[in-house]
Amino acid sequence: MSEPKVAEGLQIETRGPVTWLTLTRPSRRNALTVEDRLALAAALYEADHDPEVRVVVITGHGDYFCAGGDVREFQVERTRAEAEEYAVTKAQTVFRVMRAMRTPTVARVRGVAAGAGMYLALGSDIVVAEEGGFFHPGHLDLAVTPDWGAVWLMPRLMGMARAKSTMLTGNRIPFDTAERWGLIAECVAGDRLDAVVDDYCQRIASIPEAPMALTRKGLDASLDRPLDAFLDWEAMVIADVLTRPEHRERVDAFLVRRSRSNS
Repeated sequence: MSEPKVAEGLQIETRGPVTWLTLTRPSRRNALTVEDRLALAAALYEADHDPEVRVVVITGHGDYFCAGGDVREFQVERTRAEAEEYAVTKAQTVFRVMRAMRTPTVARVRGVAAGAGMYLALGSDIVVAEEGGFFHPGHLDLAVTPDWGAVWLMPRLMGMARAKSTMLTGNRIPFDTAERWGLIAECVAGDRLDAVVDDYCQRIASIPEAPMALTRKGLDASLDRPLDAFLDWEAMVIADVLTRPEHRERVDAFLVRRSRSNS
């Protein structure tokens, strides 16, 4: 286990093959400042490029996952050019990094995930939430459109009808409803949250890096590529993994186990 690195709003800790990124502004319900967003993007990028890290967990300190962007930072006058620069280089930075990652991400969610916090959680590959909490889009409360790629993301996760009914009204989505809708992997009791997150991490870490990373990227690519182009990509990555030594090792181990079970 590495010594935790703590910035003002983010704690970074590596436990074996798992890097934990914990938002640490509980007095502000873990609201994200611009500095927090940049630090989070940098930490995700660093973890993704560390060959020892196989999965990244994102969570919040205390009873809230993340209340979204720190509203105090919106009390600033911007020109249109400055606002666009903010959107591209700051507001979208974490989402852009997450979509480019090969390393799977797991969101451990408690309490409330609102605004940017909602999209940070739902932009993760696997979301495990503690029962009793909810997602809240939040952007309409501030008379802004969603950022973090949310308008692209939400229809892909929940279908256009539910995306519109949620994002055009600001309706909250309780975590148990999110599970029924297929937005998240699991909604669990509080005393099971850590065990379920740890189980996902262990299973992900037990798989060789290449097939895990390529499967993760392929799932994203499948939503936008035409079928023929996707099948070409699939053939390319299958050729890659079939020629790797870990594939042969797994095949040999499987056949040994089968032989023993049949003897």
